Amino acid sequence: MFKYWDKIIPIAVSLVALYISVKNYLNQKNFSKKYSNKAYQVLLNSVDLVLFDIDLLLYKINTLKEFDFVQLNYQIKSLEENLELVKNISFENLPDADIINYQTYLKELNDIIYRLKSDINELYSICKKENNNKLSIENMHIILVSILTVRDVLGKDRQHLYKRDNMFDTNYSEQLKALEQHAGEELKLHGLDYRKIWYKRGERNTFRK
Repeated sequence: MFKYWDKIIPIAVSLVALYISVKNYLNQKNFSKKYSNKAYQVLLNSVDLVLFDIDLLLYKINTLKEFDFVQLNYQIKSLEENLELVKNISFENLPDADIINYQTYLKELNDIIYRLKSDINELYSICKKENNNKLSIENMHIILVSILTVRDVLGKDRQHLYKRDNMFDTNYSEQLKALEQHAGEELKLHGLDYRKIWYKRGERNTFRK
C-alpha cells in the first residue's frame, strides 16, 4: 500500500482543497443571502419609520395649537438620520432586482427631505418678515401640501418595497421615455447625432438608432 502513497497523497490533497473551496463558496453564498435579506429589511424598516415621522408631523400640525420650527426641524433631523442609515447599506451583495429598489428609494427619500427643507426655509423667511417664530395657520398650508404629497408617494413606495416590485419601472419608466424623446428632438434641432436610449425591463442601456 505504501508504494502508492505518491499517488494517493496528491489526490487526497486535491479532495481536501476541493472540499474547502466548496465550503467557502457555500458559506459566502449563505452570507450573501443573509446580508441581502437583512439589507432589504433595513429598507422596509426605513419606509415604515419615515411614514411614522410624516404622520407624526401631520398630526402635530393638525392638533397642536402652537407649532414652531423646533418641532419641524426635529422631524426633519429624524428623516435625515434615517437617510444616513439607508446610505450605509452595502449593495454589493444585493440581487439586481433589490439594487434598483434601493437606488430608487434612496433617491425619493433624498427628494422628500429636500422638498420639506425647502418649504421650511420658505416658512422661515415669511416668519422672519413677520417677526414671529410661531407658524400661523395661514402659513402652514405651504408645508402641509408637501407633507400630504410625500405621504402619498411613501405609501405607494411601501407597497412596492413589500411586494418587491421594480420601483423604477413603476415610478419613472414613462417619465424617462418622455424625457428621452424630448431630448432627442432638441438634439436633432441642433443637428447633433442622436441615438435614443429606450428603457425597457430587462433591456437597460440598450441603444437604438
